[in-house]
Amino acid sequence: MIKNFSNLILSTILLFMLILSTMRILTYYEILTYTNYSWAYLDTLFLAITLLTFLVLRHTKRINSRRFLFTFLGLSGGKPIVYAVIILIYGLNNPTELQSFAFTFLAYYLIFSIFEIWGVIQINKGSIQ
Repeated sequence: MIKNFSNLILSTILLFMLILSTMRILTYYEILTYTNYSWAYLDTLFLAITLLTFLVLRHTKRINSRRFLFTFLGLSGGKPIVYAVIILIYGLNNPTELQSFAFTFLAYYLIFSIFEIWGVIQINKGSIQ
């Protein structure tokens, strides 16, 4: 169990590195073949958004624990809108690669969402200060 916020951040970065290295190994051995390597940028995007979410929620919990729920719901509702805009912009610029990009994006979204929900539960329980 994670006892402090710095360990949560470290866990997030380790998850990022694990996903990034797995994708690079799979493409190196041609198990996955990509014509573009936008997934490498998706790692960084999801890492940044997850870390920002953890920081905002931790700050909100320290200031006013009643606002924690509203902040979490606002972030949870706002992120899919931002993600949809990113997919839309990418699809307009690269329509031939939209399907592979959207599939990769969805996979990252699910992985980071599961991890983020687990982290938010730990923050809300008070396990992470």
